[in-house]
Amino acid sequence: MQKILIKFSNDHNLRVNWELGNGKHSGEVVKCNTQFLKNGVRPIDAITWHQYYINGRTVVGENFLDPEVFDLLKSQILQIRKITQPYNIWNKPIWLGETSSAYCGEPQYYQIHLSDWWMLVLYKNLLGLMWYCAYTACLPKVRLYSHCTKRNVIAGNPTSITVFGFNMGNSSANIRIEGLYPHEYELNTDKDALLTTVYAFEITAKDSLFSHMILLNGRLLKMSRNNTRCQNLVPKVISLRPFVTMLPLSSCFLVIPSPRVRACYL
Repeated sequence: MQKILIKFSNDHNLRVNWELGNGKHSGEVVKCNTQFLKNGVRPIDAITWHQYYINGRTVVGENFLDPEVFDLLKSQILQIRKITQPYNIWNKPIWLGETSSAYCGEPQYYQIHLSDWWMLVLYKNLLGLMWYCAYTACLPKVRLYSHCTKRNVIAGNPTSITVFGFNMGNSSANIRIEGLYPHEYELNTDKDALLTTVYAFEITAKDSLFSHMILLNGRLLKMSRNNTRCQNLVPKVISLRPFVTMLPLSSCFLVIPSPRVRACYL
């Protein structure tokens, strides 16, 4: 099988990778992957793995709001490293080839994935290729991440950063973002109102978490009639100070013009 795979790949100029899965029978998955890496890792170009948090056949709605569920990612990454480490494949990249909230998803929870889909649309439209290190001190049910924004997403602001994440709690969360500007601006926001401008995209579900209707800044999101394009995604302009408020059970993207994050100039 190995020889056939190598010949076919060479004849068709294809790259070969091996996919590490996770799921219900994790012990069997580890055993299978270990055997392959021990005997057949040499001809592959990369290793990809599939990452999921929960089983869609047994999931309940509360699982989507459980911080401990989302913390599984770290242990899963460590498991993949543990599987691959003994086989001296440091020169072969490890890619995340597939991911979602739940595997074997059930239709009753598909509406939750509607908000996931709109989040992906915003992610693709707003975020560039570069990222930078940031540190957060949040309650467990508030998760925030940071990234360089694509150039010229906001007219007149060629360089900016995007803070994005979600509030899984049932109450609002006040977010204070620091370290973006010189210290005097942190202390005195009256110096330049432009430096405290935030372009906010906040996603919520109408009426309940399981609603089929998804809102952006309070307005219903829709596709075009033939489902070939999205409507214009328009942010609301708010102030960074004294803090940004995240609504309960919401996701948000906060685009912030920032002259100090050097990584975003590359």
